[in-house]
Amino acid sequence: MTSPVPIIADPVSPVVPLDLVSWTGWLQEQVDPLWRPGEWAQEAWFFDGDLDHPPHAGRQPWLREVLKTWAETVSMKNDKFKRTFNACVVASDDALHTRPGGGKDVTRLRFADVQDVFGAMSCIRRSDNGELARHKWRMHSFCVFLDLIYFGRKTDMLDGLPGSFNRDKTLVLPPEETIEGAAGKAVPESVIDHMDAHLP
Repeated sequence: MTSPVPIIADPVSPVVPLDLVSWTGWLQEQVDPLWRPGEWAQEAWFFDGDLDHPPHAGRQPWLREVLKTWAETVSMKNDKFKRTFNACVVASDDALHTRPGGGKDVTRLRFADVQDVFGAMSCIRRSDNGELARHKWRMHSFCVFLDLIYFGRKTDMLDGLPGSFNRDKTLVLPPEETIEGAAGKAVPESVIDHMDAHLP
């Protein structure tokens, strides 16, 4: 005798709202905010990143943990979140990852590493046309990265980080209108070397 085939009920499809406000609220409930942070369009929570080539803001475990903890204190709608995440990608990939040990040992970081991070921030380019980003954007990216470091220190997450890994008055981009010769004198040698290495 043939056994009856069990009938499996169709899964209930979720009711997805169509208006923007309800859609945003619904999507925020469904998506883990720490999955591919910084790659969501702010207006409608539309994912506009590259699924096949995710950015790396966490090559260094200590940076990943500080960023993760800090992310829990801000809104995903806040543009500062995306700016900070992008700054960490630059610091992680273009600076710390190139240092001895890949920047993974927080106790070995020194002022030279901060200079390298500053050099990487100085070379940030626009994603739409490849041109150098505005002076204000590059400096602000460096500042929000250092703000994250300060957050890590304040929350006792970076107890082993040497005091020399910090902001310094010499790490400032010259005004855009400054002539090339004068600008070269205002930037540390290590930063100039880093910028030269990234020239096309």
